[in-house]
Amino acid sequence: MEKIKAVSIWLHQAEGRTPLPEPVTLTGPHVWSKSMLRLTEWGLDCEPDMLGVLKTDFKVTYEQQPDEEEPTTYEGTFGLTRTDSDLADHMRTHLRHLLRPEVIRAHRDRGEQWAREAQEFLDKFEIGPQA
Repeated sequence: MEKIKAVSIWLHQAEGRTPLPEPVTLTGPHVWSKSMLRLTEWGLDCEPDMLGVLKTDFKVTYEQQPDEEEPTTYEGTFGLTRTDSDLADHMRTHLRHLLRPEVIRAHRDRGEQWAREAQEFLDKFEIGPQA
């Protein structure tokens, strides 16, 4: 089954050197690679006095499906560093974390639902550039 593709990635560096770069929306072919390049550029501004992490907000929008009123999105905050600008890896790591038995048990009331939703997202949506 072919996965649903990302059509845009919005990035906003929420902290760092001033002036902060303007938020950017990346679109078109190779949107994941474009995001990695932009985040790599921003990551070069990480300073030791900022503990080497820049808070970066993101929102990935996927192709709208015929049965959807609105396209699916995935959004969050990414801890950008000089050596880690891989948004796709951040997303996959977070989703896989929700599948861990100890996480499911720790959140008894919602853990199983989160795990089902995380697995569905991993199965259904493109996360990162496809070979």
